[in-house]
Amino acid sequence: MNTPKEKKTRKQGKRSPGYPMISLEEAIQKAKILWEKDKNNPIPLKAAYEHLGYKAGSTYGARVLAAMKKFGLIYEKQNDIILTDEAIDLALHEAYDETYTKTTKKLALKPTSYEKLFNEYGGNLPSDATLKIKLIKDYDFNPDKVDGFLADFRKTIEFANLSGDKELKEVPQDQSYLTDMSGSSSKPRAGTQMQKMQTSTDIEREIANYPVGRGLKARILISGGSPVTTDSIEKLIKLLELNRDDLPETVDDEKDE
Repeated sequence: MNTPKEKKTRKQGKRSPGYPMISLEEAIQKAKILWEKDKNNPIPLKAAYEHLGYKAGSTYGARVLAAMKKFGLIYEKQNDIILTDEAIDLALHEAYDETYTKTTKKLALKPTSYEKLFNEYGGNLPSDATLKIKLIKDYDFNPDKVDGFLADFRKTIEFANLSGDKELKEVPQDQSYLTDMSGSSSKPRAGTQMQKMQTSTDIEREIANYPVGRGLKARILISGGSPVTTDSIEKLIKLLELNRDDLPETVDDEKDE
């Protein structure tokens, strides 16, 4: 006959090995929020919860912070949260910078379960159906948790460009041209010749739609997985200011009626 302890253990079900509950991309977004709030200063644990929008000590918030630790973005010291050097690099560099891409590749396989699964297949991952069987049989995963794990694992591998599906290619210097606002091509301004372009399947989304004259409307479209911040809007404004001279001097700027 089963003892009460055995019955309780069976009721609780199998516990999966430790793994991050969010993808690397989402974890980086959380780290950037902490950077924007407190830069590289120690952040009291309670404040870190509040910065990320969680109630202090909440189970979900604790699991998010645990995931950020597994990816090597933060560590805890004397009840303070500290951003790692890698997290600071990701906050300071643009997504097309070499430092950013190298850092994401490095952090993507920080979680032990991610590294083990990725290296077992030499990076040439099979189908989800095959991986699910592997995780349940050989990795002792709870069958109810496998789908969520695989979804975040796949997102992380793709985000870090470890799958080979998306490659960053440097634009040749003699072909590096920017299209200005009048539709003509001009050589890039200082600092843009080494810009890298990334093939992306991100869906564009409209964040603003303004009337700017009779019969004229301006739409602002954004693509990419990161949230729109005040910093990114400031950069857009500066780019528009830089291109002001390329626009015709006389336009019928009549107000909409």
